[in-house]
Amino acid sequence: MRSTCTGKSSGSFDLILRIRDSWTTYIDTVSKSSQRSIRHIEEGKYKLDEVVQFDYDNNKAVVD
Repeated sequence: MRSTCTGKSSGSFDLILRIRDSWTTYIDTVSKSSQRSIRHIEEGKYKLDEVVQFDYDNNKAVVD
C-alpha cells in the first residue's frame, strides 16, 4: 500500500516563498510496517530528494 501527503504554499505567500513538498511511504499490509519512504522538498531555492529503505532484520535505515 502507498500513502502520500503533500503540502504547498498558496495565495500571496506563494509569491514570497514557493513551497511544494510531498512525502510518500510504502507500507507492507501484512506486517503494517513502512518499507520505503520518499521525501521531495521544494521550499524557495532549497530542494531535497531523499529515499529511505527500512531494513528491519538488521535494525537499519538506508538513506539515498
